[in-house]
Amino acid sequence: MLLVCLLVIGLGSALEQPTCFRHLRGKVDECYCTVEDVDTTHTANHQAIAELVGRDYFRYYKLNLHQKCIFWEDIGECTRSTCALKTCSDNEVPVGLADNTNKSSHPTCEEEKEMSKINNVISEDQIELLIDLENKESPNMDFCVEEDEESEDAVFYDLVQNPERYTGYSGEESHRIWRSIYQENCFKPKKDSLFLDTNHKSIKYMCKEKRVFFRAVSGLHASISIHLAAKYPLEDFFGQTWGRNLAEFSRRFMPESTDGEGPHWLKNLYFVYLLEMRAITKALPIWRKMDFYSGDPVEDAATKVHVVETAEKFLACLIRLTKPSSLRGPPRANS
Repeated sequence: MLLVCLLVIGLGSALEQPTCFRHLRGKVDECYCTVEDVDTTHTANHQAIAELVGRDYFRYYKLNLHQKCIFWEDIGECTRSTCALKTCSDNEVPVGLADNTNKSSHPTCEEEKEMSKINNVISEDQIELLIDLENKESPNMDFCVEEDEESEDAVFYDLVQNPERYTGYSGEESHRIWRSIYQENCFKPKKDSLFLDTNHKSIKYMCKEKRVFFRAVSGLHASISIHLAAKYPLEDFFGQTWGRNLAEFSRRFMPESTDGEGPHWLKNLYFVYLLEMRAITKALPIWRKMDFYSGDPVEDAATKVHVVETAEKFLACLIRLTKPSSLRGPPRANS
């Protein structure tokens, strides 16, 4: 979610007109919406989203944090108390989630195919390239690790009690992850380009698909960075507390400390917001059919109503705001 504005609430004259915000206006790149449009939409829907993530179905999540990293050796130990996550006791988790027989309905195979329609025409030359790429890839390199909820090490976490915030995970361990994400997943400028690095100038020379992919990754990175600066461990008269760290935010986004890239990273967050809105509304037919099972019929019914209403509000916003663009224009309510 957009937490940029939350960072400056209450800071008063200390940050009346931050440099990075002066550039944060006008058209969102690759879209016809403006930054102001997204801010208005977010303000209107923020409370509904905040309440939705507190629903049992979304609040409790089971996973195994002790799985080994398949890419490299990782210490995976907390360096400070703020890194530790609070697990849920047995009596805290809704019975419908805890009994491992989740009865939530899921889209049928045909429905998934309909929602995921793409142009699957591939030339002979492209097929040969794909076969060659497949032969070169390591057979042991699985890029997606399925969550094993049946593992003895898998436990439930309350995402309300464990919000996204600064954990102290930094240094080379953290840099290695983001470096790999950008270097191995994002596209690079052509070798004969004037630019060697991927930045707001060099991506202008890439095709739209490559630009969109980079903005999506960059926007996700910006979102995480904002969360960390917005909920940072601070010391006050009463001891440790959580609050906004303006210095940390400035280090991550001000033009002076990011070679001028910070404001553009923030703008990519607006692109991701619109991208997520489009994905949520595109799946609206699924939400209308899906059951959000937690074991409590009243809670489950309320959750479904909440999800559908939120998606319909997003749909109304997109129809009003979106013109033909990389987001494929205004979505239809029944498609």
